[in-house]
Amino acid sequence: MPRVVSDGAGGIIVVWLDGRAGSCDESFMAECDIYGQRLDSTGALLWGLSGKPVATAANNQGVNGLAVISDSAGGAIVAFSDSRATEGLTVYAQRIDLNGNPVWPVDGILFGQQPDANDTPTISQVKLISDGAGGAIGAWYIVAATISLNSQRISASGQLMWGSAPIAVPGVSASDPNGTSTQTFDIATDGAGGIILVASWTPSNVTNSRVVAQRLDSNGNVMWSQSGAPVSASTNADLNPAALADGSGGFFAAWQDCPNIGSNCDIAMQHLNGSGQKTWGQSQIYVVQQPNQQLAPTLQPNGTGGALVMWTDCRAYANANSCYANSDVYAQDVDGSGNPLWLLNGYPLLADPGNQGEQYYVYTPAPATVSLRLQSGDIFQAWPDGRDNICFTGNAATACEVFVERFSF
Repeated sequence: MPRVVSDGAGGIIVVWLDGRAGSCDESFMAECDIYGQRLDSTGALLWGLSGKPVATAANNQGVNGLAVISDSAGGAIVAFSDSRATEGLTVYAQRIDLNGNPVWPVDGILFGQQPDANDTPTISQVKLISDGAGGAIGAWYIVAATISLNSQRISASGQLMWGSAPIAVPGVSASDPNGTSTQTFDIATDGAGGIILVASWTPSNVTNSRVVAQRLDSNGNVMWSQSGAPVSASTNADLNPAALADGSGGFFAAWQDCPNIGSNCDIAMQHLNGSGQKTWGQSQIYVVQQPNQQLAPTLQPNGTGGALVMWTDCRAYANANSCYANSDVYAQDVDGSGNPLWLLNGYPLLADPGNQGEQYYVYTPAPATVSLRLQSGDIFQAWPDGRDNICFTGNAATACEVFVERFSF
C-alpha cells in the first residue's frame, strides 16, 4: 500500500506497509508497521537504505487505511488505521520531518476515538487534506454498533483541534447500523481551513443510496443541515463520489448513477456552492450515458473554473462482465456552469486493446488511473495496463504492466 507525496524540493516522500517485524497480513493481531523513505530529484535514497519507521506499535498499522499529505515544511503528515488496542481499530496520526524523524510522539497521536471495552470497531478509507496552516484534517468510516463518518483536525504541533474525540459527521452517520451506507466518500477543502465531505449514503427514508455532502468549518462546526446537503437527485443507486474544491468555498462532485447495478452505471455531476446549494439546477447533469458500465470517476481542475472528469468505460464491449478485461478510460471537460466542452459522452483518452486500469467491482472500484495536473496545465497519468496480458489480480495467470502518458488540454 505505498502512498507518495511531494517533498516540496523536487523529490518525494513514500510511506508503505512493512512486515520486517513479523507476519504482515490483514488479520487483527498481525504485525504490519509503517515505514517511510525520501528520494531526491535524482532518485537517491535520503533516509538510509531501508527507510525510517513511521509507526511500529503492536499489531497492525495502516492495513485498513493509510493516507499522507505534505506538512508544507519538507516533511509529511501520515494518518493510519491502528489495532494496538486489543478492543478494535482506531486511527492514529504522525508527522515526520524532512529527515524522516518523528515530530510528534513515537508511534503517533491518537486521532480517532479509543474503542470501548468489548467493542470491536473497524476502520476504512482513511483520508487527509491540509488545513492550510501546517496541520491536517482527516476523515474515515468507523463501523461498530453504528456507522459513522468521523472527522478530526490536528495542528502542526500535534494538538487535536476538535476535541478529544472526532466528530461524527451529521447527515452521513447513523444510529441504526442496518442498511445505512455503502461506505464510500471523498473530501475537499472548503478554502477556509475546513473540510467538505461527500458520501454515498442511504438515508432512512429511501431505498437506494444518495450522494450527500456536509461541511465542517475550521473549528469543527457543522455548516449545513443536520441531514446534509443533497447532491444527487435521481432514484437510482448513486455510488463512489469524487469531490473537487472549486476555489470559492464550494465543490464539484462526480459519481456513478446506476439504474441497474452490475450491468449499467452512468456518470453524473453537480456543483454546490459554499452554502451547500446546488448551482446546476435541482437535478444533475449526466457526463455520460452509454451502454454497460461507466465507473470510478476522478476529478482534476481544468484551469478555467471547471473540472476535468475521467472514468472507466465499457461501452465498447458486449456486456458488463467483460469490463474487467476490456475497460477504457474516457474524459470530459466540464465548465463552471455544467456544460460539457468535448465530445458528447466523453473523449476516449485511453482506448487501447485489453484493459486500461483494473476494474471488476461496481460498489468500490479503484480509479482506472492516477493523475496529476502539472504546472503547465497538462495532465500526467499512470495506470495498470492489460494490452499484452489481461490485467486482473484475481487471476494469477494474468499480468499487469504500468504505462504512463502526458496529455495536453
